[in-house]
Amino acid sequence: MKKQCWAGMAVMAWVALGLNSQAQASLVVAGTVDSGPYAGVQVINDTDLNITWLDYSNTSAASYSQMSWASSLSLTVNGVTYDNWRLPSTVDDSQVYSQQLPANYSYSGEYSSGYNNTTSEMGHLYYTELGNNGRYDTNGNYQPGYGLTETGPFANLVSSWYWSGTEYLAYPNVAWGFYTNDGRQDAAITSRTAWSSMAPSSPMPWPFFPDRFRPCLSPPRCCLLARAWPVWRAWAEGGAAVDALAL
Repeated sequence: MKKQCWAGMAVMAWVALGLNSQAQASLVVAGTVDSGPYAGVQVINDTDLNITWLDYSNTSAASYSQMSWASSLSLTVNGVTYDNWRLPSTVDDSQVYSQQLPANYSYSGEYSSGYNNTTSEMGHLYYTELGNNGRYDTNGNYQPGYGLTETGPFANLVSSWYWSGTEYLAYPNVAWGFYTNDGRQDAAITSRTAWSSMAPSSPMPWPFFPDRFRPCLSPPRCCLLARAWPVWRAWAEGGAAVDALAL
């Protein structure tokens, strides 16, 4: 079982980036991938949901191809390799509110399909953490200045369509996705592909760790700094122990 604790540099990176607005208060740059094709790519913690995002948008492909890509990732950060990545999740309410496409649509965020929904992990990132606006407000009124105007510490989050790893269970071969170009969450046929990684209508994945990690600070070499910080692996495995990180 691989366990990891992080040094105080994560806190310093947060301060250096100036993430002092309320909208970005829970996003912390934890480090970068050590080597390989993703070397230098940031990993960013959402300390509100206790998840860690990989700051990378993959080339467009069908839903199942993107899920396979995310699950096949094996990335080394600060000398420790992690291989339990996935696509972000969405609350599937398709069987409760609808038995066919399109799903019950909402501007208030009441249903998963529509605008202003923060129950999904992408919706939480777009609206709550980054502070972006949807095309329509909660009353269904058009909002000028909508879209991905705020990206926070992310360098590779683009205005496009990202696949979720959650299937639309009321209808076969359909999965959820999120449009960062206007804040809409919706479902699409899983075989749908795109022209390129930057195409506005292209499903693109945004993977992250489902587990959490705890930072550590000297002395000693490793100690618990704050419970609010994510813990990689240890949380999912039910353990709280961490190995010392050579600083």
